[in-house]
Amino acid sequence: MQDADDGMSGETVPVEEVEAMDSSTADADIDAEAAVRIVEGIGSFGAIEFSSLTAKDMLTTEFTSLQAAYDYYNEFGRMKGFSVRRSKVGRRTKQGAEGEIIWQVFVCSREGERDGKHMHREDRKKDPRPITRCGCEARNKVHADDASERWFVEQFCDNHNHPMLYARFRGLSRSHRAVKEGDLHQINSMRKSGLRVPTIFCAFANQSGGFETVGFEIKDIYNVIEKQRRAGTTDAEFALKFLGNLRTTDSGMFWRYSLDVDKRLENLFWCDGTSRYDYSVFSDVLGFDATYGRNKYKCPLVIFSGWTIICGRWCSATTS
Repeated sequence: MQDADDGMSGETVPVEEVEAMDSSTADADIDAEAAVRIVEGIGSFGAIEFSSLTAKDMLTTEFTSLQAAYDYYNEFGRMKGFSVRRSKVGRRTKQGAEGEIIWQVFVCSREGERDGKHMHREDRKKDPRPITRCGCEARNKVHADDASERWFVEQFCDNHNHPMLYARFRGLSRSHRAVKEGDLHQINSMRKSGLRVPTIFCAFANQSGGFETVGFEIKDIYNVIEKQRRAGTTDAEFALKFLGNLRTTDSGMFWRYSLDVDKRLENLFWCDGTSRYDYSVFSDVLGFDATYGRNKYKCPLVIFSGWTIICGRWCSATTS
């Protein structure tokens, strides 16, 4: 069974099938009375020196949520120079709490090996992607504590069998590449000024000292713009808003629409002021053209065209 979690797959394992794991996998002598650090989320990372964390520090850290545990290990990986991903999870099977996650393993993105069936396919049309997994053993397993309602590190291993990323390339790894909120505000401001996405990306590269140090790729800008558009308004709402804005600069703008029984846009008619004036002057013939095919919204597009007769010749006056 596969669970999709943040774009990463993870194997779900029933609790009864999981063998007890030794918390001493990482060579650390943990004092039972050692001070425990409680992490609530990204906001509490400022006082933590991730580059100097030891196995003992990791095993004496507790988290208020599973997401906080993932963010903590992800930031640890960023400072060390490796990317992380979610792996196996354990869920409750007890009646009334089925499916609730009680432990999860976070691993280095280079953990495991590529399945051989993907390497020797006879029907392959393209060259295989570069191999990125090399059997890295680095992992961090967190477990839920029912008594304290916090998550603790049950197992930690920091043994990597591959070189770490250089500091300037760390922001481009999969788990660390993201458009931050401050960058998003700057992107929106630049777009309002009329700048195109490639120009915006070049501006970020100039600010950060190179394309590899921006922290995201140009396709991430396109993705976040599309996400904003879909979260803000639907296409129908955007079209109505656009026509409404036109009316502020064109007093002769006319538009009407109707909704169906499900409150969805059914019919939309519009005509700008210039077209209305042209028709009042050249109103001999009105053409009705419904030959346009349906689009992805399954709605026909109908064009009304005004014609007049001047000196015995047909002349087009307007199209609206």
